[in-house]
Amino acid sequence: ALYCVDDPELVRALSLKARDGVQVRLVLDESQVRKPSCSMQLQRMLELIEWGASVYRLRAGPGFAILHHKLWVVDGETLISGSVNPTHHGLTCNEEHLLEIRHIGAVSDALAHMEGLFERATLMTSAYVSEQILSRDDRRRSASASARRR
Repeated sequence: ALYCVDDPELVRALSLKARDGVQVRLVLDESQVRKPSCSMQLQRMLELIEWGASVYRLRAGPGFAILHHKLWVVDGETLISGSVNPTHHGLTCNEEHLLEIRHIGAVSDALAHMEGLFERATLMTSAYVSEQILSRDDRRRSASASARRR
């Protein structure tokens, strides 16, 4: 359960796991799908989906509510949580923290919470993500044309 993700090495590792038959599921914030703050997030999502991962989007609530999680469960045994978004800056530049927790109760609670998120979320297809890429590119072209007219 993540706010955003675009780190190429992490996405490649997850994509390879998905290709090899490991269940890889991500739920991302809806606003970061429609207008991502990470320049490569849509392409990374497309890669994950095309390699067999299940990527979901979730609108956390009305108004400015967002899914701001940085919550990972690995192999059903390890919970990783902290401040870092799995982006290039989050993993290489920023001052961040991550906790690795192997307490069975904490992992179970996190899995139950994440299952609830997946139930409320919408599974994305490669066609949907491709549409978002085209919409983003159209917005950029329009903004660029407006700037040239000024």
